[in-house]
Amino acid sequence: MESKKISCDPANTERIIELLKTLKENRDEKWDEEFLKHIASACFSESLPQIIIGSDSFPYFVLNTNEHYNPFELYFINKLKDTFLLENGVGVIINPLKNNSEWTFTYGDILNLHLNKEFITKNITSDLPDQNLNQIDTNIQYSHPSKNYLPIYTRNLLKKYLNKIGVKNPKVMLINIIKGNFTSQELVFNISINDFSTE
Repeated sequence: MESKKISCDPANTERIIELLKTLKENRDEKWDEEFLKHIASACFSESLPQIIIGSDSFPYFVLNTNEHYNPFELYFINKLKDTFLLENGVGVIINPLKNNSEWTFTYGDILNLHLNKEFITKNITSDLPDQNLNQIDTNIQYSHPSKNYLPIYTRNLLKKYLNKIGVKNPKVMLINIIKGNFTSQELVFNISINDFSTE
């Protein structure tokens, strides 16, 4: 049985190139929605270097739009996320400039695309009211996050990062807080002030 080949969509590429002609000050929520709708399978040109370190000190894979791209050296987010980005903790930056870029997708954005089929998911949880959580009608549940909620490769990346900043034995737990009609789902890490030499 032949596996289905994942390919980029030249029509989406043309739409992205057209959208990027809009001045940044004229881009609104509708522009954002249209951009995010077409970007994951749009074709991009190779860039050298392929990976740069962003202003947040995390790595980003560089994708450039090019109206005359090489059809034999194409990159697109939907394939990159499964073959490189998720495993290596890398985000995506579109047309990086010296102090700016057209768009930056963090690793979290890429992970959300993988888990929820969209870059930005709104209203994942409801904000809890600003009240004392110790009241009797508050239900707090603790569990281990499932592999679907927090994939193994993401756990390994988080562990590596937490080790790097000084947390010797990082652990994670999922907390569900339910209070009336309000719910909140949070990941909690065992980060202590004692793990660090200074504040």
